Amino acid sequence: SRAADQVEQQTERVKRDVAAAVKRAYFGLLLSRSLLDLIRDQEENWKQIEAVARSRYAVGLGAQQDVLRVQVEVTRIQQFQAEQEAEIYIRRAEINRLLSRAPDAPLETSAQLTLRPVQGEVQQLFEWASEVSPEVSAARIEAERGSLAINLAKREFKPDFSAQSAYMNRRGLPPMWQAGIGISVPIYRKKLRAGVAEAEAQLSSTQSAIESIRLQLRFRTQERLTQLKTTEKVATLYGEGILPQDRMSVEAALANYQTGKVPFIAVLEAITTLYNDRTTHLRLLANHEQTLASLEEASLDASSAMVAGA
Repeated sequence: SRAADQVEQQTERVKRDVAAAVKRAYFGLLLSRSLLDLIRDQEENWKQIEAVARSRYAVGLGAQQDVLRVQVEVTRIQQFQAEQEAEIYIRRAEINRLLSRAPDAPLETSAQLTLRPVQGEVQQLFEWASEVSPEVSAARIEAERGSLAINLAKREFKPDFSAQSAYMNRRGLPPMWQAGIGISVPIYRKKLRAGVAEAEAQLSSTQSAIESIRLQLRFRTQERLTQLKTTEKVATLYGEGILPQDRMSVEAALANYQTGKVPFIAVLEAITTLYNDRTTHLRLLANHEQTLASLEEASLDASSAMVAGA
């Protein structure tokens, strides 16, 4: 019965792994779709800047190099767009595989990447993870199984009693009846004591394994919570500080370029920085959701690393 319970924990681990894999793939899909929207927005901005560069070049205030450089950026956008479209197809196929559907089955969603702060402290999350962790549950079941094994080994010291009866039909002769009582006394007690010692050692090993699993799970919980808290701080810094400043920098650079106060390279650097930072912000949001899925998975395996800056 305990062995069957352990197999059920293996099934529970597969369920949690699949659920977390679907979530990670789903937020990867949302990231790819958001990046594709960002690329299209960037393309529109480059086209507007190209119009400004052409108008300045037409009246002799700008250089032809400015127009050519913008055209290069517009062309480069097509490369990025093709890459993200391929990434969207891959993420969608991954989700469909996990859901046992056709790779090209449609997967429509209007959801957007947002920051969902994690709730709870490390001890609270660790206790929750210990309750839902299949590895911890399987180890506890193994400990119960070890205790039963010790009881069984100790019972070998007790004698076994047996009773038997028999009846024989001898046709024309009177029937024959037989009855008997037997007792089996264990005399190889050294071997029996060794069996008890082995069962006790196995239980001790299992109890140590439980503590090891709990320590590993606590470390992973602390690791993921630290990643989540750090990602929340950095994502908030991008959303409330860096990105608004980037937008003001682009507006100022474009206005000064139109009046001839700064060269085109200033506009190029400002807009490139803006979209790099917007890309990093989106990746931070997706990484936060994927790490949250790993936290809910309660796995002992390592999580993915945090997204680095642009």
